[in-house]
Amino acid sequence: LHSFIFILRLPLHVMGDAFGSALVVGNACVVKYWTDLGTHRFLVDPISSLVMVSIFFVQTVYIIRQTSTILIEAAPSKISATVDTVDALKAEIIKVLGVLNVHELHVWSLDTSTVVCAAHVVIQTDSTEHVNTIVDQIKQILHANNIHSSTIQSEIIPRCSDRCKTEGCVVQALKKNYSACADIVCEHSECISNSYCPIPSSPQRQ
Repeated sequence: LHSFIFILRLPLHVMGDAFGSALVVGNACVVKYWTDLGTHRFLVDPISSLVMVSIFFVQTVYIIRQTSTILIEAAPSKISATVDTVDALKAEIIKVLGVLNVHELHVWSLDTSTVVCAAHVVIQTDSTEHVNTIVDQIKQILHANNIHSSTIQSEIIPRCSDRCKTEGCVVQALKKNYSACADIVCEHSECISNSYCPIPSSPQRQ
């Protein structure tokens, strides 16, 4: 972050020195040679100072906004050319065959060019190899959207059996929990309500 801020401030610092030197020379010329202006010519110094401060203020606000976004680990305003928001990225991941749900999806900026992602993915399969294949497909989606550093935690649900064909695999696998997390380990109401998993409107228990 320190290197990033230094790079942003360097052009501003150089421009400030050059612009400040030019103003000093210009102000001196006005005060010395434009005597026809009388005492009004002395106003050129405070006026030019205010102009310079205004220019620097506008550019400094941009730097503060950029660094604040990084420090609070906020999601970028636009993830890629095709995916604008985190919800849109989640929709792309759910399209992968075998993915039932995505939760606790976090996307944040390390700097202006590096975006990091972490997610829990509910996968329906009986094969570890299939899990690796699905995770690779998800990472390809992330790479295509400028996210080259990611942590994907898989939550595995077995394939459908005869007893769940009437209600569907997701219902049978998840309705025993108060939330949509497949790997839920805490049944306390406060623990569940503070999680990022969607909570069904009418939770059921088997």
